[in-house]
Amino acid sequence: MAEQLANRVILAPDPPAKNLANAFLTRGLARGQLGRPFEAVGDFTQAINLKAFGPDDLARVYFDRGVTYDGMAQIAEAISDYSAALKLVPQFPAALNNRANAYRRSGQLAEAKADYDASLAAGNSSPEYSYYGLGQIAEASGDVNGACDFYRRALKANPDYGLASKRLLELGHPWTPDAYALRPPREKLAFVPKPIKLEKPKVIPVDSKPPKPSLRPALAEIKTAAMSANIPASSKPERASASLLQLGSFRSEQAANAAWKTFEVTAAEQLKGLSPQVVAVDIPGRGRWYRLRTGPVTSAKTICAQLSAKSLACIVVGK
Repeated sequence: MAEQLANRVILAPDPPAKNLANAFLTRGLARGQLGRPFEAVGDFTQAINLKAFGPDDLARVYFDRGVTYDGMAQIAEAISDYSAALKLVPQFPAALNNRANAYRRSGQLAEAKADYDASLAAGNSSPEYSYYGLGQIAEASGDVNGACDFYRRALKANPDYGLASKRLLELGHPWTPDAYALRPPREKLAFVPKPIKLEKPKVIPVDSKPPKPSLRPALAEIKTAAMSANIPASSKPERASASLLQLGSFRSEQAANAAWKTFEVTAAEQLKGLSPQVVAVDIPGRGRWYRLRTGPVTSAKTICAQLSAKSLACIVVGK
Protein backbone atom coordinates (compact mmCIF):
# COMPACT_ATOMS: atom_id res chain seq x y z
CA MET A 1 0.00 0.00 0.00
CA ALA A 2 2.77 2.44 0.95
CA GLU A 3 4.64 1.59 -2.23
CA GLN A 4 1.54 2.25 -4.36
CA LEU A 5 0.90 5.61 -2.68
CA ALA A 6 4.53 6.55 -3.20
CA ASN A 7 4.34 5.67 -6.87
CA ARG A 8 1.43 8.07 -7.31
CA VAL A 9 3.54 10.93 -6.03
CA ILE A 10 6.61 9.90 -8.02
CA LEU A 11 4.63 9.61 -11.27
CA ALA A 12 2.67 12.83 -10.72
CA PRO A 13 3.64 15.76 -12.97
CA ASP A 14 6.10 18.12 -11.31
CA PRO A 15 5.58 17.26 -7.62
CA PRO A 16 7.34 19.56 -5.11
CA ALA A 17 10.88 18.37 -4.38
CA LYS A 18 10.15 17.71 -0.69
CA ASN A 19 7.09 15.60 -1.55
CA LEU A 20 9.08 13.68 -4.14
CA ALA A 21 11.93 13.06 -1.68
CA ASN A 22 9.45 11.82 0.94
CA ALA A 23 7.88 9.54 -1.66
CA PHE A 24 11.22 7.98 -2.57
CA LEU A 25 12.04 7.58 1.12
CA THR A 26 8.74 5.90 1.94
CA ARG A 27 8.98 3.58 -1.04
CA GLY A 28 12.50 2.66 0.00
CA LEU A 29 11.33 1.76 3.50
CA ALA A 30 8.46 -0.30 2.08
CA ARG A 31 10.69 -2.15 -0.36
CA GLY A 32 13.23 -2.85 2.37
CA GLN A 33 10.53 -4.44 4.52
CA LEU A 34 9.38 -6.50 1.53
CA GLY A 35 12.86 -7.98 1.11
CA ARG A 36 13.89 -5.93 -1.97
CA PRO A 37 17.07 -4.24 -0.72
CA PHE A 38 18.59 -3.30 -4.09
CA GLU A 39 15.47 -1.35 -5.00
CA ALA A 40 15.37 0.18 -1.51
CA VAL A 41 18.95 1.43 -1.88
CA GLY A 42 18.00 3.02 -5.19
CA ASP A 43 15.07 4.81 -3.56
CA PHE A 44 17.10 6.11 -0.63
CA THR A 45 19.74 7.35 -3.06
CA GLN A 46 17.10 9.22 -5.06
CA ALA A 47 15.77 10.79 -1.86
CA ILE A 48 19.29 11.93 -0.89
CA ASN A 49 20.12 13.29 -4.35
CA LEU A 50 17.04 15.54 -4.40
CA LYS A 51 18.65 17.62 -1.59
CA ALA A 52 15.23 18.48 -0.18
CA PHE A 53 15.75 17.37 3.43
CA GLY A 54 17.16 19.29 6.36
CA PRO A 55 20.11 17.87 8.33
CA ASP A 56 18.04 15.80 10.79
CA ASP A 57 15.86 14.11 8.17
CA LEU A 58 18.79 13.64 5.79
CA ALA A 59 20.72 11.90 8.57
CA ARG A 60 17.82 9.48 8.97
CA VAL A 61 17.81 8.71 5.25
CA TYR A 62 21.55 7.95 5.33
CA PHE A 63 20.89 5.78 8.38
CA ASP A 64 18.13 3.83 6.61
CA ARG A 65 20.34 3.24 3.61
CA GLY A 66 23.13 2.13 5.95
CA VAL A 67 20.79 -0.39 7.61
CA THR A 68 19.89 -1.73 4.16
CA TYR A 69 23.55 -2.07 3.14
CA ASP A 70 24.22 -3.76 6.49
CA GLY A 71 21.55 -6.35 5.77
CA MET A 72 23.16 -7.01 2.40
CA ALA A 73 26.54 -7.62 4.12
CA GLN A 74 28.03 -4.57 2.33
CA ILE A 75 29.85 -3.46 5.47
CA ALA A 76 32.05 -0.73 3.97
CA GLU A 77 29.03 0.96 2.38
CA ALA A 78 27.09 0.69 5.64
CA ILE A 79 29.92 2.30 7.63
CA SER A 80 30.10 5.11 5.08
CA ASP A 81 26.39 5.86 5.41
CA TYR A 82 26.38 5.69 9.21
CA SER A 83 29.33 8.09 9.17
CA ALA A 84 27.45 10.45 6.84
CA ALA A 85 24.49 10.41 9.23
CA LEU A 86 26.79 11.12 12.19
CA LYS A 87 28.43 14.01 10.37
CA LEU A 88 24.99 15.63 10.21
CA VAL A 89 23.82 14.55 13.69
CA PRO A 90 26.88 13.64 15.82
CA GLN A 91 24.83 12.36 18.78
CA PHE A 92 22.68 9.90 16.78
CA PRO A 93 22.63 6.85 19.14
CA ALA A 94 21.36 4.29 16.63
CA ALA A 95 23.90 5.31 13.98
CA LEU A 96 26.70 5.09 16.53
CA ASN A 97 25.56 1.65 17.68
CA ASN A 98 25.12 0.31 14.14
CA ARG A 99 28.49 1.64 13.01
CA ALA A 100 30.02 -0.02 16.07
CA ASN A 101 28.46 -3.33 15.00
CA ALA A 102 29.89 -2.92 11.51
CA TYR A 103 33.33 -2.02 12.84
CA ARG A 104 33.29 -5.02 15.17
CA ARG A 105 32.34 -7.46 12.43
CA SER A 106 35.17 -6.14 10.27
CA GLY A 107 37.72 -6.55 13.08
CA GLN A 108 38.12 -2.84 13.96
CA LEU A 109 37.58 -3.40 17.67
CA ALA A 110 38.95 -0.13 19.04
CA GLU A 111 36.72 1.90 16.73
CA ALA A 112 33.77 -0.31 17.64
CA LYS A 113 34.29 0.19 21.37
CA ALA A 114 34.50 3.96 20.96
CA ASP A 115 31.19 3.99 19.08
CA TYR A 116 29.42 1.72 21.58
CA ASP A 117 30.54 3.99 24.43
CA ALA A 118 29.44 7.08 22.48
CA SER A 119 26.03 5.52 21.75
CA LEU A 120 25.45 4.83 25.44
CA ALA A 121 26.59 8.33 26.36
CA ALA A 122 24.20 9.78 23.76
CA GLY A 123 21.23 8.12 25.49
CA ASN A 124 20.66 4.96 23.44
CA SER A 125 17.07 3.95 24.25
CA SER A 126 17.99 0.26 23.82
CA PRO A 127 21.36 0.05 25.59
CA GLU A 128 21.34 -3.75 25.67
CA TYR A 129 22.68 -3.84 22.12
CA SER A 130 25.67 -1.65 22.89
CA TYR A 131 26.39 -3.62 26.08
CA TYR A 132 26.24 -6.87 24.13
CA GLY A 133 28.68 -5.48 21.57
CA LEU A 134 31.05 -4.40 24.33
CA GLY A 135 30.80 -7.91 25.76
CA GLN A 136 31.79 -9.37 22.41
CA ILE A 137 34.81 -7.07 22.27
CA ALA A 138 35.81 -8.02 25.81
CA GLU A 139 35.66 -11.69 24.85
CA ALA A 140 37.79 -11.04 21.76
CA SER A 141 40.44 -9.46 24.01
CA GLY A 142 40.38 -12.41 26.42
CA ASP A 143 38.50 -10.64 29.24
CA VAL A 144 35.77 -13.17 30.02
CA ASN A 145 34.84 -11.60 33.38
CA GLY A 146 34.48 -8.20 31.76
CA ALA A 147 32.38 -9.73 28.99
CA CYS A 148 30.05 -11.30 31.55
CA ASP A 149 29.63 -7.95 33.27
CA PHE A 150 28.58 -6.36 29.99
CA TYR A 151 26.14 -9.19 29.24
CA ARG A 152 24.62 -8.71 32.71
CA ARG A 153 24.22 -5.01 32.00
CA ALA A 154 22.49 -5.88 28.75
CA LEU A 155 20.05 -8.11 30.63
CA LYS A 156 19.58 -5.50 33.34
CA ALA A 157 18.43 -3.14 30.57
CA ASN A 158 16.28 -5.80 28.88
CA PRO A 159 15.72 -9.10 30.75
CA ASP A 160 14.27 -10.64 27.58
CA TYR A 161 17.42 -10.10 25.50
CA GLY A 162 18.12 -13.71 24.52
CA LEU A 163 21.58 -13.31 22.98
CA ALA A 164 23.07 -11.99 26.22
CA SER A 165 21.50 -14.69 28.42
CA LYS A 166 22.59 -17.37 25.95
CA ARG A 167 26.17 -16.09 25.96
CA LEU A 168 26.28 -16.02 29.76
CA LEU A 169 25.04 -19.60 29.85
CA GLU A 170 27.71 -20.66 27.35
CA LEU A 171 30.36 -18.97 29.51
CA GLY A 172 29.13 -20.78 32.62
CA HIS A 173 27.45 -17.76 34.25
CA PRO A 174 23.70 -18.29 33.74
CA TRP A 175 21.59 -15.20 34.25
CA THR A 176 19.11 -14.79 37.11
CA PRO A 177 17.15 -11.58 37.81
CA ASP A 178 19.13 -10.93 41.01
CA ALA A 179 22.52 -11.80 39.53
CA TYR A 180 23.29 -8.22 38.62
CA ALA A 181 22.68 -7.03 42.16
CA LEU A 182 25.20 -9.58 43.44
CA ARG A 183 27.92 -8.15 41.24
CA PRO A 184 28.07 -4.35 41.07
CA PRO A 185 28.91 -2.87 37.65
CA ARG A 186 32.62 -2.56 37.02
CA GLU A 187 34.27 0.75 36.39
CA LYS A 188 34.50 1.70 32.76
CA LEU A 189 37.08 -0.62 31.26
CA ALA A 190 39.96 0.68 29.25
CA PHE A 191 40.19 -1.21 25.98
CA VAL A 192 43.51 -3.03 25.97
CA PRO A 193 43.18 -5.74 23.35
CA LYS A 194 45.02 -8.97 23.85
CA PRO A 195 47.70 -9.34 21.17
CA ILE A 196 45.92 -11.66 18.81
CA LYS A 197 46.21 -12.19 15.13
CA LEU A 198 42.96 -11.23 13.49
CA GLU A 199 42.03 -13.17 10.42
CA LYS A 200 40.94 -11.36 7.32
CA PRO A 201 37.32 -10.28 7.94
CA LYS A 202 34.77 -12.57 6.37
CA VAL A 203 31.25 -11.86 5.27
CA ILE A 204 29.17 -12.90 8.28
CA PRO A 205 25.52 -13.99 7.97
CA VAL A 206 23.26 -11.26 9.27
CA ASP A 207 21.53 -13.54 11.77
CA SER A 208 24.71 -14.94 13.34
CA LYS A 209 25.39 -11.68 15.15
CA PRO A 210 23.14 -9.60 17.41
CA PRO A 211 20.26 -7.87 15.63
CA LYS A 212 21.26 -4.62 14.06
CA PRO A 213 19.36 -1.96 15.91
CA SER A 214 17.17 0.12 13.66
CA LEU A 215 16.25 2.74 16.24
CA ARG A 216 15.04 5.10 13.54
CA PRO A 217 13.36 8.25 14.91
CA ALA A 218 10.07 8.86 13.13
CA LEU A 219 10.08 11.32 10.24
CA ALA A 220 7.46 14.00 10.65
CA GLU A 221 6.17 14.19 7.10
CA ILE A 222 6.45 10.74 5.55
CA LYS A 223 3.53 10.02 3.25
CA THR A 224 4.96 7.90 0.39
CA ALA A 225 8.43 6.77 -1.51
CA ALA A 226 11.40 5.35 -4.66
CA MET A 227 12.79 4.55 -8.05
CA SER A 228 14.23 1.09 -8.56
CA ALA A 229 17.95 0.82 -9.09
CA ASN A 230 19.19 -1.37 -11.92
CA ILE A 231 22.36 -2.79 -10.45
CA PRO A 232 24.18 -4.97 -12.97
CA ALA A 233 25.27 -8.39 -11.90
CA SER A 234 28.98 -8.82 -11.43
CA SER A 235 30.81 -10.17 -14.43
CA LYS A 236 33.45 -11.82 -12.25
CA PRO A 237 33.33 -15.61 -12.02
CA GLU A 238 31.75 -16.98 -8.84
CA ARG A 239 33.74 -18.77 -6.22
CA ALA A 240 33.09 -22.43 -5.72
CA SER A 241 31.98 -21.97 -2.11
CA ALA A 242 28.27 -22.31 -1.40
CA SER A 243 26.09 -19.48 -0.10
CA LEU A 244 22.53 -19.02 1.03
CA LEU A 245 19.91 -17.04 -0.89
CA GLN A 246 17.71 -14.62 1.06
CA LEU A 247 14.38 -14.20 -0.70
CA GLY A 248 12.68 -11.66 1.51
CA SER A 249 11.80 -10.53 5.02
CA PHE A 250 8.24 -10.84 6.29
CA ARG A 251 6.12 -9.88 9.28
CA SER A 252 5.02 -13.46 10.02
CA GLU A 253 6.25 -17.00 9.54
CA GLN A 254 3.07 -17.75 7.63
CA ALA A 255 3.79 -14.93 5.17
CA ALA A 256 7.33 -16.21 4.63
CA ASN A 257 6.05 -19.73 3.91
CA ALA A 258 3.41 -18.35 1.55
CA ALA A 259 6.11 -16.39 -0.28
CA TRP A 260 8.10 -19.61 -0.75
CA LYS A 261 5.12 -21.15 -2.54
CA THR A 262 5.11 -18.18 -4.91
CA PHE A 263 8.82 -18.62 -5.55
CA GLU A 264 8.31 -22.34 -6.23
CA VAL A 265 5.74 -21.55 -8.90
CA THR A 266 7.51 -18.56 -10.49
CA ALA A 267 11.07 -19.88 -10.31
CA ALA A 268 10.67 -23.65 -10.23
CA GLU A 269 13.75 -24.26 -12.40
CA GLN A 270 16.09 -22.03 -10.36
CA LEU A 271 14.93 -23.43 -6.99
CA LYS A 272 14.61 -27.07 -7.98
CA GLY A 273 15.72 -29.35 -5.15
CA LEU A 274 15.93 -26.51 -2.59
CA SER A 275 13.84 -26.14 0.54
CA PRO A 276 12.84 -23.05 2.54
CA GLN A 277 14.54 -21.84 5.71
CA VAL A 278 12.63 -19.28 7.79
CA VAL A 279 14.85 -17.37 10.23
CA ALA A 280 13.31 -15.16 12.94
CA VAL A 281 15.18 -11.97 13.83
CA ASP A 282 14.23 -9.21 16.29
CA ILE A 283 14.90 -5.72 14.94
CA PRO A 284 14.63 -2.93 17.53
CA GLY A 285 12.02 -0.38 16.57
CA ARG A 286 10.54 -2.72 13.96
CA GLY A 287 9.72 -5.87 15.91
CA ARG A 288 10.19 -9.48 14.88
CA TRP A 289 10.70 -10.30 11.20
CA TYR A 290 11.01 -13.62 9.43
CA ARG A 291 13.67 -13.94 6.74
CA LEU A 292 13.05 -16.45 3.99
CA ARG A 293 16.22 -18.23 2.89
CA THR A 294 17.22 -21.30 0.92
CA GLY A 295 20.40 -23.12 -0.01
CA PRO A 296 23.29 -23.32 0.31
CA VAL A 297 24.09 -23.31 -3.42
CA THR A 298 27.37 -22.85 -5.27
CA SER A 299 25.85 -20.68 -8.02
CA ALA A 300 24.20 -18.17 -5.68
CA LYS A 301 24.98 -15.03 -7.71
CA THR A 302 23.75 -16.59 -10.93
CA ILE A 303 20.51 -17.77 -9.35
CA CYS A 304 19.93 -14.36 -7.73
CA ALA A 305 20.41 -12.68 -11.10
CA GLN A 306 17.90 -15.05 -12.66
CA LEU A 307 15.37 -14.41 -9.89
CA SER A 308 15.86 -10.65 -10.20
CA ALA A 309 15.13 -10.95 -13.93
CA LYS A 310 11.76 -12.40 -12.89
CA SER A 311 11.17 -9.41 -10.57
CA LEU A 312 11.72 -11.61 -7.51
CA ALA A 313 13.72 -10.46 -4.49
CA CYS A 314 17.06 -12.17 -3.84
CA ILE A 315 20.35 -11.39 -2.10
CA VAL A 316 23.33 -13.65 -1.41
CA VAL A 317 24.25 -14.20 2.24
CA GLY A 318 26.87 -16.37 3.89
CA LYS A 319 26.22 -19.89 5.13
